[in-house]
Amino acid sequence: MRNLIILSLSMNLITGYMGIVVLGQAAFFGVGAYTAAIMATRFQTDFILNCILAALICAVFGLMIGSPTLRLQGSYLSIVTLGFGEIMCIIELNWIELTRGPYGINNIPMPRILGFEINNARGFYYLVLALCLLTILVVHNITDSRTGRAFSAIKGDEIAAQSMGVNMFSYKLQCFAVSAAIAGVAGAFYAQYMSFVDSTTFTSDQSFQILGMTILNTEHITQRFGGLVAVSDVNVSLNDNEIVGIIGPNGAGKTTFFNCITGVYNPTEGRVIFQGADITGKKPHQITGLGMARTFQNIRLFTNMTALENVMLGTHTHTKANLLDSVLRLPRHRRDEARAREKALETLEITGLSQWKYQYASSLPYGLQRRLEIARAMASEPKVLLLDEPAAGMNEQETHELMEFILELKGMGLAILLIEHDMRLVMRICDHIYVLDHGAEIAHGTPEEIRQNQLVIDAYLGKEVK
Repeated sequence: MRNLIILSLSMNLITGYMGIVVLGQAAFFGVGAYTAAIMATRFQTDFILNCILAALICAVFGLMIGSPTLRLQGSYLSIVTLGFGEIMCIIELNWIELTRGPYGINNIPMPRILGFEINNARGFYYLVLALCLLTILVVHNITDSRTGRAFSAIKGDEIAAQSMGVNMFSYKLQCFAVSAAIAGVAGAFYAQYMSFVDSTTFTSDQSFQILGMTILNTEHITQRFGGLVAVSDVNVSLNDNEIVGIIGPNGAGKTTFFNCITGVYNPTEGRVIFQGADITGKKPHQITGLGMARTFQNIRLFTNMTALENVMLGTHTHTKANLLDSVLRLPRHRRDEARAREKALETLEITGLSQWKYQYASSLPYGLQRRLEIARAMASEPKVLLLDEPAAGMNEQETHELMEFILELKGMGLAILLIEHDMRLVMRICDHIYVLDHGAEIAHGTPEEIRQNQLVIDAYLGKEVK
């Protein structure tokens, strides 16, 4: 996990700031790890020197790989970088004289800095803290500069950036090389922390794992209805195990934005990136099948079904029985029904609704209907849950129970995107907040930053929220 923090920062630079989806970052991670492992075992070099060498070698690899590949666009670029990662795995596995192939390199010395060996948990904690802070400082200095403005301009509009004198290919290559160098440092730390490296660690799964830390990105989402612009150039990022709030006055475009993400609307402009893949234009049932579920501003339960049946329907994308299976009660029908019922009962138990499982949804109190809608979404086994004003119409006690419930969902590993007007709930549970007004983003930041943002206070809050 320690190395993933630094590795994710390298991925954030190339994907977050430059907008390039790279699937071969694990290859640079592996090059850095092998560099440190070879230097430490054969030459007993200092950890700082190993990190510098790892960064330089990975930067050179970044320049070599980036020169031909960065001329490609979209998924073609992602696929080529994925291929580079697979090639590096093959080299690491077969170049036995250098990497010891399938046996790996073991007995790698603990990090030694200026003659002092780091060999305990406290030492590693401060070492990784220092590396993280240094990496954050480097990334900040880059992004808060002429170069950083060029990165953002290229991500936003390549043609406009070039018309302002930005050498697009040059800046893409620089970003790629720096990102590779940071991944190399993460690899160097990993090698000397684990004291062992082999090729199985540096597969494409590692790259997908890092991309998964940022699980949902929207890029310049715009939705027009004729001459009306309901959503304008909205960029939102959601990480694994994070709660992100979307707030703003009525008519700000929040629910329309949700509809763009979940396939109800096909955005007029922009992209929706989910788990590293572009899902823009996919149908709602396809997006649900990929691992994204939602609730609605106005409760949309199936009132002619029981609570159990509503939640069983949430498992629909995970069952395959067709009409013929159902008519003839074939084995696939029986297996799917048993699986759906088991999952629904488990979900009702988790959400505290099991005692109402045979009651019709229409007969439940309002607060339980809200919870049942969330339970139905959870039954689809989502990775991302979108909640549209879940506290609407609730009293103070119900809102408090909802707050605890949403935090429990986060504890289960869900990433949650939340539209809500109850500012006390938003400020207490959200890790990050985006503010929309008249369809456009006017601010984003931590709850404390949003609470003190004068533009947000004037446009929406009216006064600071405690």
